[in-house]
Amino acid sequence: LAHHFMLAFYPAAYDHNPARAHTASLEFNYYASPLNVLTNGNFCVTIFFVLSGFVLSHKYMRENNFSIILSAAKRRFFRLFIPVGFVIIIAFILLHFGMYKHVEVSKLSNSDWWLATLWPIPATWGWFWEFFTWRVMFDGDSNCDTSMWTMSMELYGSFLVFAALAATHMTKYKNIIFLVKLLLLYATYDQKAHPNNLYYTGFMFG
Repeated sequence: LAHHFMLAFYPAAYDHNPARAHTASLEFNYYASPLNVLTNGNFCVTIFFVLSGFVLSHKYMRENNFSIILSAAKRRFFRLFIPVGFVIIIAFILLHFGMYKHVEVSKLSNSDWWLATLWPIPATWGWFWEFFTWRVMFDGDSNCDTSMWTMSMELYGSFLVFAALAATHMTKYKNIIFLVKLLLLYATYDQKAHPNNLYYTGFMFG
């Protein structure tokens, strides 16, 4: 929330661009300060994925009961989709009735490079159906909500955790195998082809 608020209203604190500054000294000092980690969206998302990996595996690691993995895997999609579906419905209603004023606001906040580019697709019923059924949960399309790019990664990352737990169920050396998988994920990371795939290491680390 703080990251997106800064991008929308105090963009110079994010990119140190004088053309976007409102209070140059405050924004530039914050930009150069270690405190800016508090509004570093990528850092926060990474921590969230690490916590997800920890929470999804904690009960199984404590009890070593394979049925826990199966139960969690069966429920995972719907546990993620229910709040996401609700947000998509709200976003569609707001867009459909022209209630977003982000383009007008961006001209005042100097965030035309970011805020003005959000929600670029007309809110038709076809739009709603595509986003509600597959574009968010399976493709990570964030054109209905700027945070939704994380949802497909959360879904796939969850099943990466479940698969790692299932594959190591019969061994006592789980943590060593998890470490090897973590290193493999990092070693095979291709920043140009799949820039977001590094986030999956967060799940394994958790």
